Amino acid sequence: RDHELEEAQQQVTQLLNEHPDTLEFIVLKSQVLVEQGKIDQAIAALKRQGGSFSLNYPYHIILAETYLRAGKAKQANQLLQKLDRLRPDNTRAQKLLAQAAADLGENARSHEYLAEYYQLMGAPQTALMQLKIALRTPGLNDYDEARLQSKLQVVHKEVDELKKDKQQR
Repeated sequence: RDHELEEAQQQVTQLLNEHPDTLEFIVLKSQVLVEQGKIDQAIAALKRQGGSFSLNYPYHIILAETYLRAGKAKQANQLLQKLDRLRPDNTRAQKLLAQAAADLGENARSHEYLAEYYQLMGAPQTALMQLKIALRTPGLNDYDEARLQSKLQVVHKEVDELKKDKQQR
C-alpha cells in the first residue's frame, strides 16, 4: 500500500508540474498526503497551491474536511461558518459544521446543524428530533434555548402540515 501511495504521489506531482492551477490535481495531492498520514502537509499543500481558488466553494469544503481529519476543528469551524453565510443551503457544509461542533464539544450546536442538514434533506421529523436533543443539552444558555425553541416551533409546524397533507390525500 505504501508503494502504491508513493507511486500516486509521484504521478500527482508530475500532473501538478504540468498543470499547476488544476484544482482536481491540487485536491488529489492533498488526498494522497492524507492517506500517507501527512495531514499537516496536505493542509499546507492545499493552502499553498489553492491561492487562486480563494472564492472556490468546493476547494474550501475540501480544506475544511482536511482540517477536521487533522483534528483542527477550530479552523474547520471558522472556515465552515464563512461558507455557511455564503451558502446556507449546502448539506455537505451543514454536516461538516455538525462534526466540527461535536469535535469542539459544542453538542447543542452540533445537533442544531444536524437538524438543519435533515431539514435541507427533506426529513423534518428527523430534524425535529435533533432539535429536541439539542434542547436537552446541559448548560444551555437562555439565548440558545430561545433560538432552538423558535426553530423547533417552525419545524414542528412543518411536520404538522405534512401530516395534514397526508391525511387529506
